[in-house]
Amino acid sequence: RINLGKNLFGLQVNQFDWESILHVPVDKEGEFVYRLLPTVKGVDHRLIVDIHLENHIKYVTFRSGLILENTCSDVIQLAVVNKDRQMQSDIITLSAGEIYHVPIALAYGYWVVIRPSNQYEWSKQMLIWSDVLLPRSFKSVQCSSLDNAMASYNYQINAVFDKTNPLVKRYPMMKIQVCPSVQVENLLPFDFDLTLIEETTGEKVAAFVGKGKTAHLYTIKNDATIMIQLDLKSDRYNGSETTIIRTTPNYSAIGEALVIRDHNNVPTNLRMNITRSTNTTDSLSISIFAPYLILNKSGLPISLRQRQNYRQNNATVENIPAYKEGQVIVPTIFSYPEFNHHNRAQISINESKWSDPISFEAVGNSQDVTLLSKSDTYARHAGIKVEEGVGILRLTKIVTITPRYILKNNTGLKLNLCEFGADETITIDPEQKLALYQTTKSHVRWLCIKLQELQDHWSSPFDIHEIGKIFVKLDKGNGTIPYLIRVSTHIKESSIYITFSQDEDWPYYIVNKSSVDIRFRQENIHPEDYDLKDRQKKAFQEPRLFTLSPGEKHKYSWDIPIAKEKRLELLVGNRHRSINFQAIGAQVPFRYMKQRDGPVGSNTLSIDIIADDSALVLLLTDFDLSRSLYRPKSSGTSTLASTSREGSVRDSFETINIQHIINYVFEFNLAGFGISVINRHAQELAYATMKGLDFKYTDSNMYQSIRLSLQWLQIDNQLYGSTYPILCYPTTLPKVSHELSTHPTLHVALDKVKDDRHGVLYFKLFSVLLQEMSFEIDEDFLYALLDFAQLDMKLKRTEDETNMFIMKIEEPVVEKEEALYYFEEFCIQPMRLNLSFVRTDNVDATNSNASTGSSPMGYVFNVFTMTLGNINDAPVKLNALIVDNLRASSEDLTARIMLHYKDQIVYQIHRVLGSIDILGNPVGLFNTLSSGFGELFYEPYQGFIMSDRPQDLGIGIAKGVGGFMKKSVFGITDSMSRFTGSLGKGISAATMDKKFQDRRRMNMTRNKPTHAIYGVTQGVGYFGTSVASGVAGLVKRPIEGAESGGVVGFVGGVGKGLVGAFTKPVVGFLDMASNITAGIRETTTVFEGGDLKRERLPRFTGRDGIVTSYSQREALGQMWLKELESGKFFHETYIAHSIVDNDETIAILTYTRILI
Repeated sequence: RINLGKNLFGLQVNQFDWESILHVPVDKEGEFVYRLLPTVKGVDHRLIVDIHLENHIKYVTFRSGLILENTCSDVIQLAVVNKDRQMQSDIITLSAGEIYHVPIALAYGYWVVIRPSNQYEWSKQMLIWSDVLLPRSFKSVQCSSLDNAMASYNYQINAVFDKTNPLVKRYPMMKIQVCPSVQVENLLPFDFDLTLIEETTGEKVAAFVGKGKTAHLYTIKNDATIMIQLDLKSDRYNGSETTIIRTTPNYSAIGEALVIRDHNNVPTNLRMNITRSTNTTDSLSISIFAPYLILNKSGLPISLRQRQNYRQNNATVENIPAYKEGQVIVPTIFSYPEFNHHNRAQISINESKWSDPISFEAVGNSQDVTLLSKSDTYARHAGIKVEEGVGILRLTKIVTITPRYILKNNTGLKLNLCEFGADETITIDPEQKLALYQTTKSHVRWLCIKLQELQDHWSSPFDIHEIGKIFVKLDKGNGTIPYLIRVSTHIKESSIYITFSQDEDWPYYIVNKSSVDIRFRQENIHPEDYDLKDRQKKAFQEPRLFTLSPGEKHKYSWDIPIAKEKRLELLVGNRHRSINFQAIGAQVPFRYMKQRDGPVGSNTLSIDIIADDSALVLLLTDFDLSRSLYRPKSSGTSTLASTSREGSVRDSFETINIQHIINYVFEFNLAGFGISVINRHAQELAYATMKGLDFKYTDSNMYQSIRLSLQWLQIDNQLYGSTYPILCYPTTLPKVSHELSTHPTLHVALDKVKDDRHGVLYFKLFSVLLQEMSFEIDEDFLYALLDFAQLDMKLKRTEDETNMFIMKIEEPVVEKEEALYYFEEFCIQPMRLNLSFVRTDNVDATNSNASTGSSPMGYVFNVFTMTLGNINDAPVKLNALIVDNLRASSEDLTARIMLHYKDQIVYQIHRVLGSIDILGNPVGLFNTLSSGFGELFYEPYQGFIMSDRPQDLGIGIAKGVGGFMKKSVFGITDSMSRFTGSLGKGISAATMDKKFQDRRRMNMTRNKPTHAIYGVTQGVGYFGTSVASGVAGLVKRPIEGAESGGVVGFVGGVGKGLVGAFTKPVVGFLDMASNITAGIRETTTVFEGGDLKRERLPRFTGRDGIVTSYSQREALGQMWLKELESGKFFHETYIAHSIVDNDETIAILTYTRILI
């Protein structure tokens, strides 16, 4: 039954006369512990009630606290024994991934032994829960062969338990995992034979590892020095060279090289990620992957090399063969000698000259590569797409090389094709698909087509860089109506697809329902406006002039499709008028005779443009004052000009006044609301605050209008100890409250015209405004977010993965979409996002011995990642998307918007690199100066627009200048503060003193200067503390080293003491400089107020995991506990607190202590 809170079980365990357990709730997921009474031989046994939900079915498991899990790929056997190795249970066989629940009676005082099969002895080491808890207990067990003919098996042991649960130390509450000693994972697109040789004993192990599979090896100890060699199952590659892996405790290596050679003896590097983590199984894990895979889908042979440097010898060249449609591509492994973001490659296609250097690092980037020919004047083109691999290729960058231009003939006609102004022609038959590999070196990509059987009847040029569809008229050669060819241009990844189709529906129709003959043509263009060669300028043809008699209808398509601004010119008598054919609706009437030559109806044309499915219809009628939206101005003010532009023709006509009648208004206002994000551990991750949500819908006789505004959006990071307490907020803080209403964080406006006469959904305006936003995130929150999302990290073989190596280029589906939406003004206003990210080195992340790495390289790596790991206010600017007279379907509109912003974001990655902390934030410095100039520009503009009072402009100018001066000071000191602060953090990692680093991190996070005076005093204090710590370290470090490691530890302690004596005063000096400059920076903003803080303290949730309504008192008590003595009791669980002694003393109760 569904009866929340009252679904209770009662149960009786029929052993040892244990009492019944009543009222066991099963409403909540989790593991719940129940004490079994009475005690048995002085032991309080526990029953675990494990409740979890799967596929909407609730599973309730009653078990003991001790679980054994087989994480190996092979079967293991286990048994429970007493201290004399006498069997207390049956022999249990566990398959791969299977678990065994040890009976309650055997969980506390008995041992477990394991073996691979009955051909081996039971393990020499016996496992008991209390020993596994100890930090220095054995982590591996060994099983010898019964006949000594086979090598011994080695298993690694890992205990999984809740360190914060005090019961764990008194009773078995854990999972013990049995793991292989060595794991080798194949992340290559090839199978391989693996050979491992133990260097000291010469023992050899061979295994076949399929692609995407992991080999579990047991006969080699994980701490041995191992020689590894691969033999790839590919005709292209020979066996690898032998590489030695020398492992030590805590050892990890990212991107260790493993050299292989191809059939041409060209060497390249595979990479190995080698890890051993002390806080888990301590088993050795080796993942083998390719840094880059090159897929040649261009259809031509390619040569590839790393960038040639004049100081280097000739780089080795990879020759990649061409593949035909449908063939299976053998991917080419490519690598550089070392990891570096400045690595570049060069390619040559079909023996062309080498390309300019190309980056394979910019994931998500699709680019056009132009290569010059060695033998002729043509340029060759290719498209290159770089993407992250998925599944088994997740550590590899996939580089796909395709033709840049692909042509498809769906017309059913035999066509010839040439580049505009060139002589060479290409033949393309019906249903044929071909790649356009080379073009002239012209700056424009214009093509022309004609029927194969005709001579010199070329169409007008069309631009293959214009995404979308354009129409071209193809001359039949007999003077009849030409074929209408629809040229559809799509971009998919790095290739541009140009599809030719024959169409019966013309894009434009011109209907003359007036009483006069009308001539029309496309407005001519000026070749000088285009970057053309002389030969191309001469090839231009004049647009054709047509005549349309009263009552006639004419099919029309543009004569010059490449014109940047396409307008239709109407001619009546000696007057002409320019028409924007895309502007749906009634346009200003065309007066073609002077007013005195007759009444208005006989000398003026009404112009109306309507949509008919995918076509636009220009309807020309005699002017009817009773039906038109326009009326002529009085003769005293009216003039008639023969010019063609709107500015002058509006002098003759004005719009009529239509009374705007509002039918009804629906308005929805929320002063504010918050959304709390809580993870599966009942811990609050984030708290989003939204203030001033206003939604207004207005229905009138002319429009349907929507206005949506959000005055304030703030998302707080609710994890304690976070570097950035606020994740997202508007960058420009309002100085006074009324600015929130005039400058909301988000504003959306949409106006739909009530018009069903023009064949489209007619929108007058669409506008989106998002204020400048700052996003600040640290590494801890990122990991917490990944855990919250519960991303399925299991490897799944997707269809993309299997089809990736087939030589096939998927062409886009060309559909004839109806344009349902028309926007007179479509505007997504400019957006600016300021991104900050900081790496964190948590207090509990590693123990003090592992903090600086176990090798000199690990030490240097730690120092540099701590220094370079920060990105501070990296600006991502997104340009406005403003389009007039936009007519499109929803799918096409969405795709274009995504393409517009995706390209901008990828393009601006280099701006992020300019904002790394160690560079002193040079981008941030100049951006704050620009913001000062921006204030000078924007505020007078707002003063003038928002109000007609002249004094507003004066106030705005004065405020703008003040803003500029303030921003100049802020920008300079801000950049200095970030530079010194970043160096200080890196050098604190170099002190090799974990406590010093933690104390410094806590202080720098919590004690930020708010004024210049405070910055000086605090900075001097830091400097003094650092000098004292450095001097004290000269004595303390050797003593600590001698206690932990004898003579070797003493020598190491002397070294650490000397390093600290030098680096700590340097850190103190840099912190002092950072605090002083930060204090000056805060002084420039101290008069602004508006200090941004968390909306509320992080929520407290009890150990029971039940989320209740928010309590300010409990949240405050939890905060006191977390921050007490610089985080000493951070991992304690708060229960309650009480204020005593006249509000001067606080008593805090936790599960382990009472703090006063």
